[in-house]
Amino acid sequence: MRIRVTTTELENLKLEPIDEATEIGQNVTALAVTPKGTVPLDRNMGLSMKYIDRPMRIAASMFEAELITAVDDYESRVQVTDVTTEMEEITGRMVPVVEVERSGKSRK
Repeated sequence: MRIRVTTTELENLKLEPIDEATEIGQNVTALAVTPKGTVPLDRNMGLSMKYIDRPMRIAASMFEAELITAVDDYESRVQVTDVTTEMEEITGRMVPVVEVERSGKSRK
């Protein structure tokens, strides 16, 4: 399953996803865009955002490594098989594309 991580994906958030794949996609997207320390009852959820204002290639590597760890910690139903980052050089925007596959584990 490929998940394109953008904030527009969260605008279409469904509290009752139609299927498990949609739910997993929403969870991975939420992990990717949530700054660590901002979730009141789970301050470790999200990413540290240390990659912001770094050169794009370095930022992409830092983001990818952190996201893989976060998905491993918070979404046990899948494992990340690939993360690529589409770069918009003019705007300095990164758009991550995450590929995950079912791990066979059930929800924690």
